[in-house]
Amino acid sequence: MQTKRRYGFTNTMKNYLRTVQAFHPDAKRFLMGSFLLSIGTAINDLLFNLHLKNLGNTESFIGGVISAGAFGIMLCSVPAAFLAKKYSHKAMLIAGVVAVAVLYAVRALVSQPVSIMLLSLLIGCAASLVRVIPTALLMRLSTASERTYLFSVNAATGMLGLVAGAFIGGLLPYLFINLFELSGRVLLLDDAYRYSLITGAVIESLAAGSFIGFASTSMPDVFQRPRLSEFLARLPKRSQLKKILYTVYPHTIVAIGAGAVIPFIPLYLHDRFGATSQGIGFYMSLVQSAVAVGYVCSPFIAARLGVLKSIVVVQLCSLPFMAVMGFSGSITLVVGAFILRNVLMNMSGPFVEQYTMESVGEDEREWTSSIDILLWNLAWVVMAAVAGFIIEHYSYQPLFAITITLYAASSLVYWRRLRQRRTAGRTAEPPPVHAATASELVES
Repeated sequence: MQTKRRYGFTNTMKNYLRTVQAFHPDAKRFLMGSFLLSIGTAINDLLFNLHLKNLGNTESFIGGVISAGAFGIMLCSVPAAFLAKKYSHKAMLIAGVVAVAVLYAVRALVSQPVSIMLLSLLIGCAASLVRVIPTALLMRLSTASERTYLFSVNAATGMLGLVAGAFIGGLLPYLFINLFELSGRVLLLDDAYRYSLITGAVIESLAAGSFIGFASTSMPDVFQRPRLSEFLARLPKRSQLKKILYTVYPHTIVAIGAGAVIPFIPLYLHDRFGATSQGIGFYMSLVQSAVAVGYVCSPFIAARLGVLKSIVVVQLCSLPFMAVMGFSGSITLVVGAFILRNVLMNMSGPFVEQYTMESVGEDEREWTSSIDILLWNLAWVVMAAVAGFIIEHYSYQPLFAITITLYAASSLVYWRRLRQRRTAGRTAEPPPVHAATASELVES
């Protein structure tokens, strides 16, 4: 019996690796670019709020900065979907990556509140190009049997980049301070943060090299002026919009809860437990390493439970750990709960992406992705500002209670959809995930 189980596991892993090896070359290039993007993003996400706090800014201002970035993504996500359909994905990814990297570096150098807000808004606008494209692109670069694997591996690759970025970001300020001490000079913490943020921007810009290598050589004239009439003509029709909104709104409920807590986790660990940037970087690395393992395992869960049921199960299982995060006074328990909560909640990401893309037509995917991103960032715009006010005047605990309630509500919506489809005699799930057949590998 034990030999049979071992053989079954070995065979499953061989199929997994065979499927990954058969990914489209452009999918592999995108995964490398995603890894570099995640490193740069993690460095900036970890250090920038600490940098603002070190400059003497309040939590309300920091919440406003987070809101400005989210508002930029929200503002430009629909136009970005239009550009993604008009021009090549390759051109849009390269333009978005370069713009974000440059703006990250410039923002690190300024200290005026108005300039920081404006640059955060522009970063969000540029980031919308990078956010809208990947889901539709990965759908086109994968066969039905590869899809769950590609979405999961993409999520795991991005998370490994966040692991590396959090670890590097936690060390960089102290590395620069020590390097200056060795040369007999003194480096203030403000400047150490600035040098570290610029380093993150440089790493982020390297992702453009992976996207330049895309096999697709069709690059329309990106300097041709997009016409408003063409943009309006390509907007989704009313029936399509209703379908898209119905598909994505439970994910928006999650966004409202996430926007209340996730951007403030580094500050939460700093304010409540006195954690340093080095310690926070280490904790984030632990969390993201565990999440990457969870992403790799997610195809097995989808194969056993189906996509919709997997969303419900992993989201509900994360709730007790969210409660421990918000209400425990032990940093050991908080970090442990943070690891398990992030593993479970983030595992739902690839399932939600696959469910969303398979619920709409191929010509609706860019619009669906852009509207999902728009609503997600609208939720973050509102909740980041609200959360900053609540933290400054009350505490972090009410935010955790709000997030737990909203995650439970989202799970209930997905569960009702699963029951409705089963009651109607239709399957809510794609066929069980399996390794690609020889003919499918040739087609890819």
